[in-house]
Amino acid sequence: DQGSGIDPAIMDRIFDPFFTTKKTGEGTGMGLAAVQGIITSHDGFIEVDNRPGEGVAFHIYLPQVKDNGQKQEQEIRPGPPLDPIDPGPVLVVDDESMLRAMYEQILHALGVGEVVTAEGPDQVLRLVRERKDIALLLTDLNMPGMNGLQLARECHRLRPALPIILCSGLTVNLDPEKIRDAGVSEVLTKPVTLQTLARALARLAGRDDTGPDHFAYTGTKYAKI
Repeated sequence: DQGSGIDPAIMDRIFDPFFTTKKTGEGTGMGLAAVQGIITSHDGFIEVDNRPGEGVAFHIYLPQVKDNGQKQEQEIRPGPPLDPIDPGPVLVVDDESMLRAMYEQILHALGVGEVVTAEGPDQVLRLVRERKDIALLLTDLNMPGMNGLQLARECHRLRPALPIILCSGLTVNLDPEKIRDAGVSEVLTKPVTLQTLARALARLAGRDDTGPDHFAYTGTKYAKI
């Protein structure tokens, strides 16, 4: 980045989730936190070369993959067929249109008949108030204005029994107590696959007891891996 560099006074906070120096609505402070989470999950690390007044460079280091020159053939076996699940209209909110379209395709493939998409929290709150038939909310965590956890809390206040799935691009642990208080039923880590979402829907429908992919609220306690 050939900008003005980073103020040395905030260098120790640049990877903190939700920390940003931008004005409200211009940034969420999740970008560097997400990058760090991805890199560390692959046993790598980041070095920051900060030069105030000149710019900043981020150097990403990942473990080298050792290749002995021999190609290994891996048999790919299809997984068990997924039973269709249709809890009713599912409301999906994400500020990226590509992700909304992807979630819609996955949910239809899993048997959901109606998928309603929203671009932001304000639209979600209006739909939750107006449509009592909404059976499930699938929300992103990182959104401008109001993050997914805050949105879940507001929706839970309006509809305490509404199941909520929170999708997070971060690999950092979210506070289970805050998740529970917000009324979140499941937390899934991006990228969300068809199989991951299928298991989450099955658990919410009481048809899967294989355990959560991240967090699952059973009504009395959270299970965590």
